[in-house]
Amino acid sequence: MSYDAEPSPPFPSPQHNTQAIRQLTVSPPQPLAVSPQKPIVPVNLLAKVHDTARALEISERTLWGLTKRGEIPCVRIGRTVRYDPKDLADFIARKKRGGQ
Repeated sequence: MSYDAEPSPPFPSPQHNTQAIRQLTVSPPQPLAVSPQKPIVPVNLLAKVHDTARALEISERTLWGLTKRGEIPCVRIGRTVRYDPKDLADFIARKKRGGQ
């Protein structure tokens, strides 16, 4: 076995965060018409809990706390919980300004 490889840094680079948030961001829906009757809507308009926590680099438990306190709005569809990337961007902007 060789251990010559340089160890990875303990924390991801700031650029990693930006890329993860950008992956969650979806451009406005542009229906693609397969037939005149049925437009196709892009999938993944909302992010799952796991993906949102991973993009923000926080635990799911921390994300649930932020959601419960109303700092990050969520969308509930039945029993599922999803997050709008625009709300995440607003949350980040508020935190940058030092606000709630």
